Amino acid sequence: MGYRSSVAYTIRFTPDSGDMTQEKLKGAFAVFLEEATANEDTKLCFTQEEAREFIRIDREGCAINFFASDVKWYEDYTDVKCHIALLEMVEDWLAEDNPHSKYLGYIFVRIGESPDDIIEECGGNYDWDWLSVSRSINCDWFN
Repeated sequence: MGYRSSVAYTIRFTPDSGDMTQEKLKGAFAVFLEEATANEDTKLCFTQEEAREFIRIDREGCAINFFASDVKWYEDYTDVKCHIALLEMVEDWLAEDNPHSKYLGYIFVRIGESPDDIIEECGGNYDWDWLSVSRSINCDWFN
């Protein structure tokens, strides 16, 4: 059975001051996506049959979105390694002196089975509205 988690992340290129046209933003996203799909460490995120049901590429919105519920998110699993490598690629882009990096942002969230097992990571030009954790109480006797 194993320990299960719900995992989501979004990687986006968004204008921060209006000086970047939508066409240029799409160009920067296309370069990032081309690099991600060609990279040996990250291409499984986009080519592996099982992974494709969880990942969505929004070319118009310049975003890569991922959501998987009730999965084994073990960092030594090959299918998990590619997603970790993709997020590391984002961090590398943000660290480089890249003219497009100021438009790049991401948020990653993993919620494990244990109530205190929540990981939230973010970087770059992100907005908390993209992805967040919400706690609630659910009762089977109250609707």
